[in-house]
Amino acid sequence: MAAKISKYFILTALFFFLIGCIEGVMFPTKFQFKAFYTTLFHVPSDQIKPFFSYFVTKIHTHVNLIGWLSSAVMGVLYFIVPQISGVERYNRWLAYGNWGGHTLGLLLVIAGFHLIGIFGLSSGFTAGSPEFRSVAAPYRMLVSAGGILITISAVLFICNMLMSLLGEPHSPLSGERKEHIENMKTSGWFSLLSKAQRAWFYGTLAVMLAIIAFGMLMDASGGKKKPLSPFSVGMSIKQIAPSLKVTGKALARELGLPLNVPKNKKLAGLNVQPETLDQAVHHLLSHRGSTLKYYVYAALVLGGLVFLARLGRPDFSDIKQRKSWYPRTPYIVSLLVSVVVAGFLLGKSPNPMEGVVKVFKSMVGLYPDPAAKVMAFVFFMALAIAGNKLVCGWACPFGAFQELIYSIPVLKRIKQKKLAFALTNTIRVLVFIVMLMLLFGVIGRRRGFVIYHYINPFNLFNMDIESISVALAILFSLLGSFLFYRPFCQFICPFGLVSWMAERLSIFRVRIHKDRCTQCGACIQACPLGAAKGRVQDTILPADCFSCGRCLNVCPFDAIQYGPVFKKLQ
Repeated sequence: MAAKISKYFILTALFFFLIGCIEGVMFPTKFQFKAFYTTLFHVPSDQIKPFFSYFVTKIHTHVNLIGWLSSAVMGVLYFIVPQISGVERYNRWLAYGNWGGHTLGLLLVIAGFHLIGIFGLSSGFTAGSPEFRSVAAPYRMLVSAGGILITISAVLFICNMLMSLLGEPHSPLSGERKEHIENMKTSGWFSLLSKAQRAWFYGTLAVMLAIIAFGMLMDASGGKKKPLSPFSVGMSIKQIAPSLKVTGKALARELGLPLNVPKNKKLAGLNVQPETLDQAVHHLLSHRGSTLKYYVYAALVLGGLVFLARLGRPDFSDIKQRKSWYPRTPYIVSLLVSVVVAGFLLGKSPNPMEGVVKVFKSMVGLYPDPAAKVMAFVFFMALAIAGNKLVCGWACPFGAFQELIYSIPVLKRIKQKKLAFALTNTIRVLVFIVMLMLLFGVIGRRRGFVIYHYINPFNLFNMDIESISVALAILFSLLGSFLFYRPFCQFICPFGLVSWMAERLSIFRVRIHKDRCTQCGACIQACPLGAAKGRVQDTILPADCFSCGRCLNVCPFDAIQYGPVFKKLQ
């Protein structure tokens, strides 16, 4: 393993070293070959100098430091550390995730800086101006996503290094264990799939791509968004709200005014400061997400559903091969797509959490189109019911981020201690009740206050940490994920609560064959929550099941399956 991953990193380092050399040659020749670079990068000839000064310089620095230098150092350390410690305890998937995240992250950063320079400077605005930043905003998300991937990759690298530096040498393998390892090498999961299952695999992949492609076409068919006219405190709420596609009440709430404030009165007369108006407009615009995200959610849920119900367990495989069932790779890929694409690339909206909240906000007049908000909520609930909380477990970007952190194989002893569901769900219910009472004015006697706005971790995907409380919510959730399973989902998320109540209606779910179950506890130990325990013991209110699949390949009696409720267990 050490030699293989070292080779990958060193080859990557050589690739980026070549890129760095090419860009190094471009600097002194930018004026001699101005016409060529103008054609190559589609930048106006008079903008070649700022293009190189502002953007190619940044790319050159990242390629050299993160590209060839960091890649080379990681490759060398992967090879040397086992020789120093006397033991190689690398986790295979952490190593591949480290290499893939590092490489893909840097490519996204490079692409982002190039696109910012090309489209920003082509717009005619001065680099760094508000107008330039507005044009470059979509491409800055590429840079942000790349930076996140590189950071995650660094964490994976550190974990792998520590496992080898601090680990103890392996005990000699028994004959049985050697035979099992050899069988796993020659009989991987995909090689065990039947022809019918492979047809399902390729067909599902094609349908998922078709769904996303159709979503891109539908999103593009809406045309470019019209630029908003500049707003000022010399205007009234009635003049501004329609341009933001919100009601006057919603804008009043964002401005910190009572919902029944006169809507025709100028904002200056209501003592609204320009800074307050700018912040309110910025926050409201951050909720105008891309419709493409709905298609991404649908595609990820479809992929998860087919994997769990049809592909995870190869046809005709023996119970002795159960360790090769339901491999983690497809799940991890889905989580990464969710975080990178549905999160950082497409922004925070729409998401399942706001799907619930906006329905109640519509009830107090904060949105002009309550039917649209209800339809969005129905969409997310349909995905949660089709497969038990699949939209939470496989598609929600912040849930996926927490899942990826929890999956890092560190602090395993602490993770074995699970939080009591009675405690976490009680807190989640109380937060939801307080939200409703504040929103409808039962507490505070001022309608329209939404407590979730102040603890909304999805702001991370817009790089919009607008308050200390939001920053704390993000830190609590992500750092807590090293110790506990999806803390934000357990303690706070309103959609997590509503979808938990709807689990009784889910069509596809984890099912237990009572005649085969001996209550050995294997599934209970594998489950990161109390979901498996509740189902084995027929608890009236079991904990959330996120369809993570951890319990599906551990039962020695083949008593656990994932399938539809209308089909008899085999």
